Amino acid sequence: MKLADDRRARVPFALVGVLLLVTSAAFASTVSTRGPTIEDRAVEAAMDRVEANAATALRSAVREAARDAARAPVTAPASTPAGRALNETAPFRDALRIRIYLRAEAKLKETRYRRGDVVAVASLPAVDGAADLRPAKRRVSVEPVADGTALRVVVRNVARTAKRGGRTVARESRSVTLTVAAPVLALHERTGAFERRLNRGPLDGPGLGRQLTARLYPVAWARGYGQYGGAPIENVVANRHVELSANGGVLAVQRSVFGRSDPAAGRGLARATARVGVQDLLAATPLRGEQWAETVVVRPNGPIEDGPIPRLDPAPARDADDGVTVGVNRSADEAFAAFVAAGDEESFEGTLRGSYRTEARLRTDVTQTRDGDRPRRRPPGPNWTLAGERTADRITVDRTGGDRRPAVGDSFRIGSGANRNDPSVSSSIFETDARDVTVHHRIVRTWRKGNRTRERRAE
Repeated sequence: MKLADDRRARVPFALVGVLLLVTSAAFASTVSTRGPTIEDRAVEAAMDRVEANAATALRSAVREAARDAARAPVTAPASTPAGRALNETAPFRDALRIRIYLRAEAKLKETRYRRGDVVAVASLPAVDGAADLRPAKRRVSVEPVADGTALRVVVRNVARTAKRGGRTVARESRSVTLTVAAPVLALHERTGAFERRLNRGPLDGPGLGRQLTARLYPVAWARGYGQYGGAPIENVVANRHVELSANGGVLAVQRSVFGRSDPAAGRGLARATARVGVQDLLAATPLRGEQWAETVVVRPNGPIEDGPIPRLDPAPARDADDGVTVGVNRSADEAFAAFVAAGDEESFEGTLRGSYRTEARLRTDVTQTRDGDRPRRRPPGPNWTLAGERTADRITVDRTGGDRRPAVGDSFRIGSGANRNDPSVSSSIFETDARDVTVHHRIVRTWRKGNRTRERRAE
């Protein structure tokens, strides 16, 4: 039998067309009678917002933990349950990871965000005791980037949870990677290198031992040859030379490790170098104390003769027009050395401190005004209840023109124990300035009626 002649199980095309027509008509009527589709995106919006808040909170936690680690570094694990969570080979890095986790856990508790009836929060597993420190440390990894000027932190298992009416509607966990400008690891590495170079011997590599040897070598040779040539040098290398060379070597090692040295230490080293130089210069002569006076200053009564009673003949008369030459040599050097070495008020530094003295007072006049009252709690309508209230203050400071000088008064004078009748010592205003400080108070109240919420703002 041919296929064209076989009519078994065949459906008329007219019946197929009727079915398609009825189906399309039913679908069109359903679409036309259906109301507008309402898409609830409160959960998605709340999860996105809490994710942004969590990133900000984690960044702040990393900065605070880095500052704490720099202020109180952990260089060795303690013999306590908490100390056993630190690795002995890297206690500073492990302590930093734990500090970041503890700070992050506390900061994430403040990331709550509400969108309608949906509340989203970000969180980390809580640390209830020392046993939880090791798992907390494993959830955080740190590494220096950008030549040590920044810190890359990865925090794992940061959970975001959205709840509606106390029921969890969305939850997910992910790892957050942050890069924060905190050179704490680079500073720790340089501090460790600085300590190792201070303890390093002359033959072990660059460090304090090699610096001290290189600085004492020329001093010892120069003073040794001077002593061999007859110069009055008792000790070729004295304690003062070792002290000066050691301090100079420490500053040199500090510059090589950190790129710069302590400015205050540099100034102290310069003063010590000048003091040692003057002392070595004066040590080259056998004259001391009164011997300098005998050599430089001429006795007014002439030389002392031999005998039990010295002659007290008057000095020969001098013409008023005759000049007198007095040599100021080593005595001036000794006076200058004592003037520099002294630490009292009569020394060089004391003279500089006492050369200028001033007394000043800060006088302020404040005029406080108030514009506006706290808005009343007025619901949008009947059966609305207050669900929450948030307040925020914004402060602006503007420079104002004009001259607003506060009253100083005649009782205030510049100087210590100055005479009020002295016209050169009187009250004076050095600088005046005026500011307008404005505090804007902003309040947001959330009202609820059933499943509906409404916010009202006022400033």
